[in-house]
Amino acid sequence: MNKKFSVLSLDQVVGDKRLDVFNRYGLDAEVTDYAIKRGTECFKLKGKYYAAHGLEPNGQLLDKYVCEYWTSTKDYNSITKAYAIGGFDVHTEAAWSDDNGVRIVVPLADIKDEITDAYTIQGDKGEVRVVTFGEYPQTVLKSDEAEEMFNNYQNGLAKPTGKEYGAVGYRTERYYDGNTRKFEEDDYKEYEFEGERYVLANKACFDNGSSRKFWAKVEPIEWIIDEESGLAITKKCIIGGIPLNRKGLYFGNFDKTRVQMFLDNDFAIDCQVINKTKELYDMTNEEIEEENEMKKSL
Repeated sequence: MNKKFSVLSLDQVVGDKRLDVFNRYGLDAEVTDYAIKRGTECFKLKGKYYAAHGLEPNGQLLDKYVCEYWTSTKDYNSITKAYAIGGFDVHTEAAWSDDNGVRIVVPLADIKDEITDAYTIQGDKGEVRVVTFGEYPQTVLKSDEAEEMFNNYQNGLAKPTGKEYGAVGYRTERYYDGNTRKFEEDDYKEYEFEGERYVLANKACFDNGSSRKFWAKVEPIEWIIDEESGLAITKKCIIGGIPLNRKGLYFGNFDKTRVQMFLDNDFAIDCQVINKTKELYDMTNEEIEEENEMKKSL
């Protein structure tokens, strides 16, 4: 079955038409380490991460990553609206911005035969059904774990699975100046080590002034369920660093945007769970040479 992945519209998040699941779960959207490394901004204060309402004087501290995410709703001219989490107001964002996360939506009927787990959690104002479907890089390894993985990789202990994850380039400057942002397509190879799978990302987005390699663990994707609309919505913004359009032009045709095309192509393929018992593929001479060159650059 072809799955229709997309993003929320603004009125599904705020206002009278807001999805019922947000009344129970709350409006906060967490974001993965991987999406942050790809360029998504998140809220941080004094070494802790807050939901927007946590920035209020008497707000509750939430020790988790939270961020803004794209919606499909047009505002005016070349600007699209993104929803700011929690207590912040809705605001406009330039269509070339890559600071927003992508919270993915799919009809539950499209994935129901491939759900690997289902459970109920307590939201802010009620119970919420959560399912797991698909997988994606999410948690970035800390420095000591990453160093160990690089050693395993260089010693040939981390084996390629044959699977790759697509990514939309990287940016070299925090602010847009028309020339210094790069959004080339890229592919990150997946490796297996001791029963777990990891992606070696050879380009991080803007990260403290430099681009660098990092390892991200591939994990199941959690989706919250809105029973009334029949939609499954990613609990986290698992993707980041994707602008709607290089030139900042957005006329409300979300199906033609770079985000939607990424979901239709890269994500639709990349989120599929590979057979855990699949034999690791035999590398060609060209692939072996490419691997060796990459190892030399580390």
